[in-house]
Amino acid sequence: MPDLVEIVLASVLFMLFAIQMLLWWFVMAKPYRYIKSGKSDLLEDSGLLPVSVIVYIQNGDINLSTVLPVILEQNYPEFEVIITLETMSNENERILNTLKEQYPNLHSTHIPVETKNISRKKLGLMLGIKAARYENLLFTESDSLPVTDDWLRSMARHFLAKSIVLGMSVRKDEKGFLSGFISFDYFLANLKPLALALTGRPYAGNGRNLAYTKQHFMEHKGFSKYRILQLGEDDLFVKEIATAANTAVEFSPESLISTHLHTFDWCQMKRDRAITKQYYKVIPVIFWRFESWSGILFIMGSTAVIVFGVMKLSMFGYALAGISFLLYAIRLYCKSSIINRTAVSLGTRKYPFSIPVYEIMKYFCDSGYYLQALFSKRKKLYDEL
Repeated sequence: MPDLVEIVLASVLFMLFAIQMLLWWFVMAKPYRYIKSGKSDLLEDSGLLPVSVIVYIQNGDINLSTVLPVILEQNYPEFEVIITLETMSNENERILNTLKEQYPNLHSTHIPVETKNISRKKLGLMLGIKAARYENLLFTESDSLPVTDDWLRSMARHFLAKSIVLGMSVRKDEKGFLSGFISFDYFLANLKPLALALTGRPYAGNGRNLAYTKQHFMEHKGFSKYRILQLGEDDLFVKEIATAANTAVEFSPESLISTHLHTFDWCQMKRDRAITKQYYKVIPVIFWRFESWSGILFIMGSTAVIVFGVMKLSMFGYALAGISFLLYAIRLYCKSSIINRTAVSLGTRKYPFSIPVYEIMKYFCDSGYYLQALFSKRKKLYDEL
């Protein structure tokens, strides 16, 4: 006969399994269902509005001849490209002048060197928005490139009905186990806000693939609410302006942005997002922590039940261990299936055998950055002037 401990362990494990299945099938699978629904079909030229594409360039040594033509040659009837630069090398200045002669819709602006007491990135975006001719704005960065020449079309088509568009960014493939983990983590970090936005609760965006109207920027006085923070020009600003009524999600292979994210930049991104989460809406934060901790507890619980069941040296113990292993296998299959089907639908990499290890690494990694942000001093939020 089972004792009280076995009954409690089995009950808790079943509850955690049910929670994980509900969260993944009804929320995390939404982007994949979005693509399969055919909602990502593109529009004809006659139904599209003019757009200003704003590209923030922090590194003055980046090769503009590689980055800009991909954006300037988008398949779109009327648009301009405005680049905002922090620094400019002599070679890039020459390339920029040459490109301006070739593309009359290319414009540029510079961030004053002497600027203080404000995030230089926020200032750069503000200058770009101020220089924009058109009401509809689409943002990306110099470390990111559209995968197709229909990126602009797929994002901007939503401006006919919505004023905010959240897009997807993935990390450019690189070889190696650690690189695979960073790509996996970045993929989920960008997938989660889109999945929850598809349920009607938008709360954050990624500045590498984000669109909104100039009216939103003006009505909320730009980034003034978080002007002294060195963070938050994308996720916190979207949190301020996004609602279920005015926000669209674009999730298609055509709209994808590929990002060249170095390990150091990824670590900085994780740290920054862990810090800014304290300013997010309460429900999304609670929701994703609930998803994370239920996953952690399920893995720990299933492992404990398997060990406990085997050590009992009884038929019931063996049965309990077998059921626990089966639940873990079902959850792993479902989670892997959702992640890989979503990745394949975007035309990006799969994770066929690495997810069991990567998800445990991600739980440890997220917990570490969360604790670091929790105990770090408030001054880390601010510009290091």
